[in-house]
Amino acid sequence: MNLEEWIKLPGDKALRSALAKADSVDNPTVLDYQKNKLNTALSYVKEFNTAIDAGANYGIMSYNLSNKFLQVYAFEVETSVRECLQKNVKKFNLKNVVVCECGLSDKEESVALNYLKNTFGTYVDRTKSGNFVCKTLDSFNLSNVSFIK
Repeated sequence: MNLEEWIKLPGDKALRSALAKADSVDNPTVLDYQKNKLNTALSYVKEFNTAIDAGANYGIMSYNLSNKFLQVYAFEVETSVRECLQKNVKKFNLKNVVVCECGLSDKEESVALNYLKNTFGTYVDRTKSGNFVCKTLDSFNLSNVSFIK
């Protein structure tokens, strides 16, 4: 799957940068991004029921997790990135991926974000108030969670 197939924010070079750092040696695709690290983590998983993709961004990991788990919950706090995630989930027909309209935190809160050069570097800034919603994972009452990224 090549870069142009993914819906992303205009001008965001995060996926291109990710490809430059991909684990694959020959002709990496978007789905190769951190795939060796993911596979290493998954080697410890005994049941493949529910996966949590915290900070799902455009859905690369959600895509890979959807091929292994019965259900994937993708959390993305940044509204415009989440809209791209939702479109990618629909475009790639990821029927077992649920996009949650919030980020995850240790408490329910509205947060500000600090934007760096690309979407992979965006992070919560707790020194400011903001308009991005975060909830606790426990508030979703999920069962059979086998993996959290």
